[in-house]
Amino acid sequence: MKKILFAALIAGVSLTAQAQDAKVASPTKEQKQKQTLSPEDRAIRQLRRMTGPAQLTKEQTEIIRIVLVEREKERESIKNANAADMKKQIKALNERYEAKLKASMKPEQWQNWEKFRAEQKEKRKGENAPQVPEQDLD
Repeated sequence: MKKILFAALIAGVSLTAQAQDAKVASPTKEQKQKQTLSPEDRAIRQLRRMTGPAQLTKEQTEIIRIVLVEREKERESIKNANAADMKKQIKALNERYEAKLKASMKPEQWQNWEKFRAEQKEKRKGENAPQVPEQDLD
């Protein structure tokens, strides 16, 4: 009887460990969604994030939408080309289009957008930081 219980316990522990490994390896829902979005959809998603913090007007929204769609299409072509220096190309692309975005906004709108981006970056850093348990030194 003890042998059967012990074998069942071992089997349960190994199945749990395998399930946890599978969870870590599989992409999140957001990652899957990002992979399947078209360049236009990714641009619209980015535009939605920008609209609130930057307080864009309707005219600015349309101009920026066009710029973002162009950027996403160009980024997609770089990724599909599987270029060796893809990171450099994407960085240059982002810098080029960031200048276009900045030109489309008023200085205070751009500052609001930059502030929002910095806050989001800090928030992501905090979420990705390793959790170190507090130790009782008494």
